[in-house]
Amino acid sequence: MIKIKKATAYFLRSLLYLFLIVSIFIAITSKIPVFGLSSFVVASGSMAPALPTGGIVFIRPGLTYDVGDIISFKNSSGMTVTHRLVGKDIRTPQNNYRVAGDANPQPDSVLVPHSEILGKSVFYLPYFGRLAGFIQSPTGFIGFLIVPALLFIVWQIYEIFQEYRKIIEKRFTA
Repeated sequence: MIKIKKATAYFLRSLLYLFLIVSIFIAITSKIPVFGLSSFVVASGSMAPALPTGGIVFIRPGLTYDVGDIISFKNSSGMTVTHRLVGKDIRTPQNNYRVAGDANPQPDSVLVPHSEILGKSVFYLPYFGRLAGFIQSPTGFIGFLIVPALLFIVWQIYEIFQEYRKIIEKRFTA
């Protein structure tokens, strides 16, 4: 019975640590690159089914990009867009790329200059974009960052008192 309690406590603690680490990593990479990685929330269905809405795509800048790569770039209005590279125009001094969303019937009408490309997709976490959006709200911030942090602190205080109790018991039984 004690082993099951310890195993459950260890599992829950590990899950909490993992959740906190992933949440912090996503929060940081959405603002500044970490180890060359940046993250963006997939806000539309233009890349479904490869990148469904509500996930997070992690990108890393590259020197070259090939047809078939999923890239993120800044469009003319300054928004970050993630689409698949479907063609190259190498006739210009600066490579221009034709991109399209997988779910879009036609490629985008505007070519993307190499200088506007932020990077290519390295990996994707489904559903975490919805979680990231919720965490950025006041309710989500309290529910997913403050509450787990407080639970962690309370758990650590509980463990300290348990160890203190064991020390006291040893003194009185010895």
